[in-house]
Amino acid sequence: MNMQKIWAFTLAEVLITLGIIGIVAAMTIPSLMTKYRKSIVETRLKDSYSIFANAIRLAESEYGTGFEPTEGISGTGWNRRNAKAVFDNYFRLFMKINYEYSDNACKELSKAYGGKSNSQMYSDNNGACYNLMNGTSFLFFTGRVNSSSPFMMAVQLRLEPTKKRQIDGIDVFEFNIVNNAEKGLELLPGTVSAGVNLSNENLAKYCNSTSARVKVNNIDYSRSAFCLELIKRNGWKIPQIIL
Repeated sequence: MNMQKIWAFTLAEVLITLGIIGIVAAMTIPSLMTKYRKSIVETRLKDSYSIFANAIRLAESEYGTGFEPTEGISGTGWNRRNAKAVFDNYFRLFMKINYEYSDNACKELSKAYGGKSNSQMYSDNNGACYNLMNGTSFLFFTGRVNSSSPFMMAVQLRLEPTKKRQIDGIDVFEFNIVNNAEKGLELLPGTVSAGVNLSNENLAKYCNSTSARVKVNNIDYSRSAFCLELIKRNGWKIPQIIL
């Protein structure tokens, strides 16, 4: 009678193999998650910028280069009603909006933290909130100092709106819509719109700050203004110096 050999692993061998798999996973998964997170930021930031830049161009073709968004606006300062009126009347037609946030949901979305760690939460709840088809949410702001001053507009992106802890310069990025006398409306990071020209090294230093706001030339800026400008300069890729 032929006896056939049966090959099998011992319990010790199985446990050793599982242990090796666990060690390898512990070493590689964080790296994969970092790359995935980096990819989301780069893709959504570039895509969302393009969406708004295109909407601005189309709006100017409809209402004129450097138009003033006065329809439906009343009073001064920043408030959600005026922000909604400007976005809905001038820009919404030229963008694909997934949905609009209710007032309460918009207040929750507006909460963010100023630094990478140990920073206090702040809230910019004077804007109107929407969600784009690419998964990015944003707050649209508009206001003016007085009845004769030009309107100021800004867009604050929330790249992963479902995250509970939104951190400025990591999850939150803000553009200003600036009316340039020669070029018309432009979409610019805060430091650029204010005329501040910094080296990549200084942009990285301020981007990596743990402070809620960074003061340059006696003006307070959000961390995201520096992060955003540096990423934009780098072809919408996060440079190693701010990782």
